[in-house]
Parts: sequence; C-alpha cells; structure tokens
Amino acid sequence: MSPFSPINSIADLRDMARRRLPLALFDYIDRGSYDEHTLARNRTDFDALLLRQRVMTDVSRLSLETTVLGEHCSMPVASHPRVSPACFTAMARSARLAPRMPPVCPSA
Repeated sequence: MSPFSPINSIADLRDMARRRLPLALFDYIDRGSYDEHTLARNRTDFDALLLRQRVMTDVSRLSLETTVLGEHCSMPVASHPRVSPACFTAMARSARLAPRMPPVCPSA
C-alpha cells in the first residue's frame, strides 16, 4: 500500500500504522493486556463500523467548525501536555493563535 492509497477499512488503518510507527510503539498500541477481553471487545466494535467512501463530492465549501461542550470551535483539535514540559508552552502558543481551540489537560 502506497502512502496515498485509499483507506477502506480499519484493517487498512492498522496496516498503515504498523508500517509507519516504531515496532515497540505499534505493539504497545495494538496489543491488549492480561486476558485481552477489552481488546477483543474493541475489535468486535470496530468490525461493526463501515467506512463509506464519498466520490465525486463537492468539497469547495467544507468546514471543520463544530460545537464542543457548548463552545463554538473553528477547528476541533484536542491536545495534551503529557509528552514533555515544552508541550505546555506549545499548547499555550496554539491557544493564543487559535482561541477557539479548547485545550484538554488529562492530568487536571
């Protein structure tokens, strides 16, 4: 599959992740722990999802605008500063540039 191949299924996404991520990271994300009950349930749920391709669709007026927790967002992006302390600074800069992007801090 080339980097520009269409994604037609969850299996395609998984295959792309396996090729692009470092092996240790992919294994950590892809595998479950202990008896893997949650992993089995997640796979069952993902198998029930269908991705619908939309071809020949007018894309001249697309918008990412939505409402998150009652707040209008021009572009719904969530981030968290767990990676390093520098992420706090980057998140603050992003919030200044895109004030309608609500920051998400899971450690709060």
